[in-house]
Amino acid sequence: MCGHCVKCGTWRPSLHNDHVIPKWAGGSDEPSNRQWLCANCHEDKTKAELQSRAFKDRPRERKPRRFKPDVSLSYTARYERRHATPSGIVLREKPN
Repeated sequence: MCGHCVKCGTWRPSLHNDHVIPKWAGGSDEPSNRQWLCANCHEDKTKAELQSRAFKDRPRERKPRRFKPDVSLSYTARYERRHATPSGIVLREKPN
């Protein structure tokens, strides 16, 4: 079919019959769910739909744990890291 693209409005000698709401998203083959697009607009719309579908189907990422023990450090290094002041000075108690 030739005519004007619904999306960009340019006249083209050939148009693609496109679903407004994709069939995978619950769209139907009804005439009200169809539109005529040029090849460029149809390709752009298809890419956008595939990206949104991939984003929707992607598993959610887990939030990082708030506390992750640093087992690679020695006891002294962990103590100094826990008891350091903002200036980096470690306050130690004096032994009796």
